[in-house]
Amino acid sequence: MFEPFRSVMLKITLVFLAVTLASCGRGDQESASTGGATGSDAASAQIGGQVGNTAPAFTLARIGGGDLSLVDLRGKVVLVDFWATWCPPCRMAMPHLQELSQEYADQLVVVGISMDQGGARVVEPFVAKEQLTFEVVLQDNKVVQQFGGIMSIPTTFLIDQDGRIVGKWIGYQTKAVYEGAIKKALSS
Repeated sequence: MFEPFRSVMLKITLVFLAVTLASCGRGDQESASTGGATGSDAASAQIGGQVGNTAPAFTLARIGGGDLSLVDLRGKVVLVDFWATWCPPCRMAMPHLQELSQEYADQLVVVGISMDQGGARVVEPFVAKEQLTFEVVLQDNKVVQQFGGIMSIPTTFLIDQDGRIVGKWIGYQTKAVYEGAIKKALSS
C-alpha cells in the first residue's frame, strides 16, 4: 500500500537533488548559448550579459591586492565565472577552470568573480586551499546588474578577443563544454 507512495517520493527527491546540484540560486536553469553576435561587429552590439552583446567593462579588486580591468584583457579570450565558496556546483567547477587557465594560458584568461558576502576574508583561504592560480576578484552589485543580474551560480560567460560575449552557461558544466566553446572562440 505504501510502496507506490515511497516510489513517488523517491523520484521527487531525486529530481530536487538534480536541480539543486545543477546551480545554486533562485534563477531558472538556462541552456548554454554559444552563438555569435547578431550585429555585424562588436561595436554595434548592446552592452549586457547576453550572447552577442559587448561584455560590460569592469574593474574589480583582485584577491591578494590590486585591480583587474576587463578592458585590459582585450585581445584575449576571457572566461568570466560568477561563483561562491558555499556553492557545491561552483566548487565542482573550480578544477575545470584551473585546468583551462593552465592549458590555454597564452590565449585565455579565466576570471572568477566571487559572490561571497564575506569578501576577501572568506575567499582568500578558499583560493589558497584549492591552489587556484587564475584571476579571482570580488564582485560588486553594479557589475552583477550590468551582466543582467546573476540569479544562479555558477553563471559563466565566454568573451571573445573583441570583448563580445560568445557563450553563456547557467549551472555546472563539464570542462569539455567550456573547452569546445573556447577552442571555437580562439579559432575565429
